[in-house]
Amino acid sequence: LGDVQAAEILSLLPGISAAPTTSRGDANIFISRQARSAPQFTQQHATLAHLINSVQDTAEHYLSRCITFDRRLTSVQLAVYPGDGTSGYTKHCDRSRTLTDSGMQRIITCVYYVTPSDWSAPDDGGSLRVFSPSGHYDVVPYSNRMVVFRSDVVDHQVMPSLRRERMALTIWLYGKLRDDYIVPNRTMVLNKNNNRQETTLENGTAASTILPPPLIVSDESHDATSSIFVSIAAYRDSELGPTLRSLFESAQHPKRVVVGVVLQLDETTDQAILDDLPTGWWMTSNVNIMRIHARHARGPCYARELCQKLYDDEDYVLQTDSHMRFRSNWDTYLIEQLKKCQFPNKSMLTTYPVGYKLPNEIPDETRATLLLPWKFDQ
Repeated sequence: LGDVQAAEILSLLPGISAAPTTSRGDANIFISRQARSAPQFTQQHATLAHLINSVQDTAEHYLSRCITFDRRLTSVQLAVYPGDGTSGYTKHCDRSRTLTDSGMQRIITCVYYVTPSDWSAPDDGGSLRVFSPSGHYDVVPYSNRMVVFRSDVVDHQVMPSLRRERMALTIWLYGKLRDDYIVPNRTMVLNKNNNRQETTLENGTAASTILPPPLIVSDESHDATSSIFVSIAAYRDSELGPTLRSLFESAQHPKRVVVGVVLQLDETTDQAILDDLPTGWWMTSNVNIMRIHARHARGPCYARELCQKLYDDEDYVLQTDSHMRFRSNWDTYLIEQLKKCQFPNKSMLTTYPVGYKLPNEIPDETRATLLLPWKFDQ
């Protein structure tokens, strides 16, 4: 969208120039539903109309399992903050003050930035500060960036722009959570068999806890037959059993998962690790274990090399640790993501997964870890 999008949004500026400055220091206008539904709006602002419709279509496609949307209530605002170093919007939440008769409220906020292409975080400021229970994170308003979050639960703040105007288009989607959707708690606890169990929240109330939501995979016919070889090097690790349970029970198609384990332990002192290994059908048919005494261990690289000897021409390979938890549908999701690469046969997906607390306290964090080069030239 980029430059075309910016040009169309900038064409709306005559309207915003007449808008009064708010107590926050910005000038803004709402693009009414009536104006957006007129035929001339699509003709004059084709790319902008496409952006608004694409946001609505994408939200309905991926979130309809948990949210019922009402497109008739979608609202759109264009706001400009001056680069005076003081104007901003204090910490707040976008939740609606009142509900509609059908129980709808602002549920998803989408902020699209129309800023200069050379916008600088330290020099221009204007970040969106997003708050969480553990602190906050500043999102720099780079040109052509969109930020999406829950309107009714996420506190945020607009930091002052320091030297140039900060322009943003905000789209609010209205809806309500489905009655059969369970809102995830901040953490969850699994028992030995990876089943749900009751836990007590900080406020002392009991709630049924669940894993982070399943990974979103294509609703169309997807690859359900390609096999995945999972390589696990385990050195006297009591988490091996829970890792295997999570691996198979979270897979969308567990029968395609084949595991090779190099188990390094001392059977005289590590019997508890063996006793905790799963007993499911896949343990006898889909898990191959190479045992060596712990005193013969030569480090993780040697163990992973031994794991590769258990590989039997499966279609895909996943190398992971022996202390891991998996999100539902992980197998289908990884295959789909790899196929999206320009050269999937020469590509590799890698990440640092979020941690968890023993024995099974798993955060509902779903953001990916981003790896950035730093001081590689020093």
